[in-house]
Amino acid sequence: MSKPEIVSYEPATGKELWRSPIGDVEAAVETARRAWPAWAAQPLATRIELVRRFANEVR
Repeated sequence: MSKPEIVSYEPATGKELWRSPIGDVEAAVETARRAWPAWAAQPLATRIELVRRFANEVR
């Protein structure tokens, strides 16, 4: 029996974008929750710069 998964689809085309076991998604959410206080404590300018760097890397 396969493990339950979460599947994400592109709304415009219906094409599958990604799928992941629910446990992986839950672990990612928990990691984000633990990281939030440190992220929120950073000055806005620092957060903006980090998001811009990330965006440049994934382009």
